[in-house]
Amino acid sequence: MKIVVIIPSLNEEDSISKIVQVIDQGLLKYYPNSDSLILNVDSNSQDKTVETFTNTSTYFPKRSIVNKSIPKGKGSNILKAISRFQNADYFLTLDADLVSAKDIWINKLLTPLIEKKVGLVTPIYTRNRYEGNTTNHFSSPVIYTCLNKDVTQPIAGDFGFTKKLAFDIPKNIVTTSDHMYGIDTVITWKAILKEYKITQVKLGRKIHKPSFPKIVPMFEQVAMTTFRLANQNRHKIVENLNIEAKDPERHDVIDDKFVQAPHRNKIQEIQQIAIRRLDKYKPPDFVNKGLYKKVQIFTEEWTEILSEYLCFLIKNKLNAIQIESLARSIVGLYLFRVLGYFDEISNITTEKTGNILFNQKLLLRKRLITNFRKNTFKN
Repeated sequence: MKIVVIIPSLNEEDSISKIVQVIDQGLLKYYPNSDSLILNVDSNSQDKTVETFTNTSTYFPKRSIVNKSIPKGKGSNILKAISRFQNADYFLTLDADLVSAKDIWINKLLTPLIEKKVGLVTPIYTRNRYEGNTTNHFSSPVIYTCLNKDVTQPIAGDFGFTKKLAFDIPKNIVTTSDHMYGIDTVITWKAILKEYKITQVKLGRKIHKPSFPKIVPMFEQVAMTTFRLANQNRHKIVENLNIEAKDPERHDVIDDKFVQAPHRNKIQEIQQIAIRRLDKYKPPDFVNKGLYKKVQIFTEEWTEILSEYLCFLIKNKLNAIQIESLARSIVGLYLFRVLGYFDEISNITTEKTGNILFNQKLLLRKRLITNFRKNTFKN
């Protein structure tokens, strides 16, 4: 049994050694007789990430690849790994900046692939109520709405998948965003559209380095890839809208033991970034400007806005430039949504916070169906 554990990286010399050790311990504890490889694919880091990885002592063999391909990014690194190791049976991907990973994660991500014959394993992490906003307000509700599949954390970054799915992934790598943070979206959408079995496993708390500096490029890339896939698969989405969807599953993902509200300065910074984005990239005319006249967007307004974007995507065949323009225009609105959500959850219980996220999925699907039926579908 050949297992390849992929660690994509960029300037992670201070954290990569820990995740390497956890992976090695997990493989040794649960799969001691496997033919396993710990693989670092690095985006030509300017620090000592590769050297630190290489010098970390392990039982299982390691290999480092410096990926200088353009465009560079996480997706490009994963694609490079898959293409180099076509003899692998199973692949894992784990973020290089993880500080909370445990050896049991290796077992939980691999066991369903091996024993239950599923194609993709995605994690369910418990999180601070202020974390995971791209997942909570965009990726997960869009997948539920468009594909009739409830995946709690479809862009978590840490996956287990089979060789078969691995070699389906490159067929969906198209745009620059796919080669970057859009890769997680590609993997999850591909698995759903190709009807691979998906299992979600609880891994507990995920802690990694603060990602706020990445909030705009990360969301923009995820949005670009999501919009591309939605437009590319619009006929399939229309079929799904005519099928009654099951309610999303309720998972206990909000953990108030780790609540850390953003500082007022951070809130103001998000607000200023959003205003600048909206000045530079105006939302399209189909979005009612009255829905975002304030610096906060609440659940009702956000589901209406997002449903209008999705409706436009599934009614019209768009080119790459049009899709990129749409994605850029929604970034500022998304940031206003994050601020509105922060206000919604500031003084409520964990259960009520979960209710907001649960009901947001249901409301988005309901509104997309309503908006879609107003006009004629275009080829």
